[in-house]
Amino acid sequence: TKRIHKANTLLLPIDQYEYIQRTTISPTFPMNTILRFMTDPLNKFGLTTIEGVPELAGAHSGPADMMVVYENTPEVLQFRIPMELRAMPPEQRGLEFLINMEAECAGLVVRYPLACDFTYGI
Repeated sequence: TKRIHKANTLLLPIDQYEYIQRTTISPTFPMNTILRFMTDPLNKFGLTTIEGVPELAGAHSGPADMMVVYENTPEVLQFRIPMELRAMPPEQRGLEFLINMEAECAGLVVRYPLACDFTYGI
């Protein structure tokens, strides 16, 4: 993107997330983990959010894990919800109440595909 879009969010499988969360960079600074180092504003990574997502483990064909890095802004990503969650009036069935609900989801719109990167085999 010629530095127009810069990634600010990193999603990792749970095992890799826990690894960077507990692994220290240096024994002299035990509180300085890889996770803190990568999200530190003084570094040039630009990452503000790193999260663990269980669905990324084995997400690629075979046992390969994947990670996702992207710019989390409304200009790049938009989640479309054509119908918000609606609750119907409660129905009594015996000693229980049943409440039917409905909603619709149109999915995620990625306006700038090059602002998202999927890496397999991490």
